[in-house]
Amino acid sequence: MAAVVITLVWRGFAGHTLDQVVVGVTGHDCRDTAKVRERADTSLLVRTSEEMRCTFTVTVANHGGRPVHVGEVRAAAMGPETGSVLLAESIDGSAPHGELATVDALHALDRELAGDSTTTFDIVVVFHPEGCNDSGTLTLFGFPQVELSALAVHRTVDASEDLAFRNTIRTPGCRHPNRG
Repeated sequence: MAAVVITLVWRGFAGHTLDQVVVGVTGHDCRDTAKVRERADTSLLVRTSEEMRCTFTVTVANHGGRPVHVGEVRAAAMGPETGSVLLAESIDGSAPHGELATVDALHALDRELAGDSTTTFDIVVVFHPEGCNDSGTLTLFGFPQVELSALAVHRTVDASEDLAFRNTIRTPGCRHPNRG
């Protein structure tokens, strides 16, 4: 019984520690390669272009007093095998690897984040002409996701903002069987 109580207290303490961490996109720069609009709900809407190159600065803020480990970053639907018009060219300056089953871009940050501190990294997103999102809006809810751990308890935390891309460019990646 004592082991169960200790385990519950341990997990509760670790969970509380992880609850103090917030992930968010704190900056973006597309220069003149895409139009960005900040929505009232704090999400971003990006209108793509063939020359699109957007850098999103992500901040992980630990508002608690205990350290946490920042593990893998996941940019959903932006991996090397994506069928989307969005491609994560780099995460924290490195080419991400992918997961074929989910077509997500992944990168291990592997950083310790002390209490009451922050760390930042950039995700560079470019247009992927072989992808398909003709005349549609793709919304990435909680972009990006970051794996955190404390006291051997792991949790994936979504960013507090959503990222939406509006594409109006016809791409060869889309097959239109009725249009010849």
